[in-house]
Amino acid sequence: MYVRPDRNGQYFMSTREIDLRGSVKPNHRSVLSASLRCVERGCLELVYLLRPFDSALLRRGSLAPEKAVELQRLVAELRSKIVFLAGSLGLERALQDPTQQAKSLTEAMASHVAEMYPDRLTEYGSVSDDLWRFLDEHVRDLRVTLDRIGRVIDRPVRDVRNIIH
Repeated sequence: MYVRPDRNGQYFMSTREIDLRGSVKPNHRSVLSASLRCVERGCLELVYLLRPFDSALLRRGSLAPEKAVELQRLVAELRSKIVFLAGSLGLERALQDPTQQAKSLTEAMASHVAEMYPDRLTEYGSVSDDLWRFLDEHVRDLRVTLDRIGRVIDRPVRDVRNIIH
């Protein structure tokens, strides 16, 4: 069941999808799909943000319990509206390639690591010899590990059980 407004702004309950698939032009379908996917990803991020997180360089507390409960409910409501719109408009799921996503992520990480090399830091001021040697060794070590991650991502796989069809 879904509450939606009519043209006059009056809300009413709709218990079934409205089939507008034939009315949606390909360009509109593309924009609507991309926009709703962004909203759906935002929902997933909001759910992720409800939990506390603690790592070496990042720390996030939790929301007040009453906020978290209400946000979970509202995110679920938003997701049900996304489902309604996607079904009514005949929008299809996008197939995401986890290999390509992992590759893009590691390339972005490598770009950030490159900014940490001592010769790049000189753009922000002089770097002491001790810091230079330390960073040169350890930033290279970060890059070596990222390269190893990249090789794993690029490696051909014989087992296709985890690939979405």
